[in-house]
Amino acid sequence: MRRAKPTDAKAIAKILMVIFEQMGITEMLPEELVKRVARVFEGSAFLGEVAETIVAETAGQVVGVAFSYHADQEVAVIEHWDSAFIDTSLRLHPTSETLPGEWYLELLATDSKVRGQGVGGQLLTAVRRLAQDNGAETLALNVDVANPKAERLYRRQGYQSAGDMTILGHRYHHLELNLAE
Repeated sequence: MRRAKPTDAKAIAKILMVIFEQMGITEMLPEELVKRVARVFEGSAFLGEVAETIVAETAGQVVGVAFSYHADQEVAVIEHWDSAFIDTSLRLHPTSETLPGEWYLELLATDSKVRGQGVGGQLLTAVRRLAQDNGAETLALNVDVANPKAERLYRRQGYQSAGDMTILGHRYHHLELNLAE
């Protein structure tokens, strides 16, 4: 596990495509979406300035990514996402996804070749450490109600329900982990 670098941007974008596909984003071709998402992760905003991106690596290849930030930074995160899509109608972050005071894990994905090998769990542990290092008392995420496998992973780690949210027309369970215990 390590902090992402600008040179990881294209690999990050390709790994995140599984999430965008699950969300049913059809406003642009996948190749164009990868290019725009990569552009977002090339700059400093998502590499420590307003949010943190951690990658998992195997044999020098990025095989997993976790993108997180403090809820206080959500407006800046939304603005940065929107900047890559300013000339389109697509908004990847049209509504608030966080609750006040949380450290929020917005995106976690792994390459299909390493799924089931513990990479997702390792990324979760790294984000938990990052949140604690930044003084957060709560780590939160949203999991698609249609993804019970992912929800089981989070619940095994101690996450508990804090309600439901609708994001881009999909229902999500908002899960929280108390870091103060």
